[in-house]
Amino acid sequence: LIIRKPWTVSLHQPIDLIQTKQHLYYFGFVTISIGLIAWGVIWFGYGFRYSLSPDSTASVQLYDSWSQSGLLGAVIGFFAHHHLLPEAYLYGISFVSKHIERIGFLQGQYSFLGWWYFFPYAFWIKTPLPTLGIILWGSLFAVYQRLPMAALLRAYYQLIPLLALLAVYLIFAVTSTLNIGHRHILPIYPVIFILCGSLVTQIKHHKYGVLMLCSLILWLGIETIHITPNHLSFFNQTVGGPKQGYRHLVDSSLDWGQNLPQLYQWLEQNQLNRPEKPAYLAYFGSVNP
Repeated sequence: LIIRKPWTVSLHQPIDLIQTKQHLYYFGFVTISIGLIAWGVIWFGYGFRYSLSPDSTASVQLYDSWSQSGLLGAVIGFFAHHHLLPEAYLYGISFVSKHIERIGFLQGQYSFLGWWYFFPYAFWIKTPLPTLGIILWGSLFAVYQRLPMAALLRAYYQLIPLLALLAVYLIFAVTSTLNIGHRHILPIYPVIFILCGSLVTQIKHHKYGVLMLCSLILWLGIETIHITPNHLSFFNQTVGGPKQGYRHLVDSSLDWGQNLPQLYQWLEQNQLNRPEKPAYLAYFGSVNP
């Protein structure tokens, strides 16, 4: 909209939209269409049933989290009153928004307010070093391309959807107080990997560049095989690897109680589950140890 370039829209046949008014109409049409598709998918996911319970006459206890105040409460109440979205979906939004405060852990510190640098730090220590190398290398290539300014702007114009997704998601992540897991920023990785793909076009004529890229990918493969099947507890070498990860991040960045059976086997093998040799357990999971 800002650049005011003609838009070529392909429906049955290509149509050029030149005027700003045409752009706005099309922008509104696409936005509404995406909203309707999302609305339909949500209903589909809940079997096109409004009631939280299959038996609409049953008394369902929604706890205290169903009641919301402020603008969000008014919106949820409006949607519930008119049955515009499934009751279970609205209850989920209400529950999450009311219980959004979770204690966060970072480098030995606890906080309910979080840290603005939590996700950048998690990205830095949870991403394999060869991947970070490829990302840094790809970013440098993107910035220092030897192209005329007009060609450079055209190239960046093509990247606007990816860059917008990356920027918006990171802004929300950095300003969020819900600092409980590296998994919350996983959606940015596919975008970054697509951007890194530009390296192939940049180095395909440079034998040393190809050799370096292949070496980084091989390094990544070796690290992946080495950590298998304990991918969740991976930390890179900047913080001492997986054995030192618990000093920096916990919760779903480290453990979800997934290795409780293996822990039992380890205790048995080492004869540590005896009354005279008590084992002390710091456990994050829902199964009774």
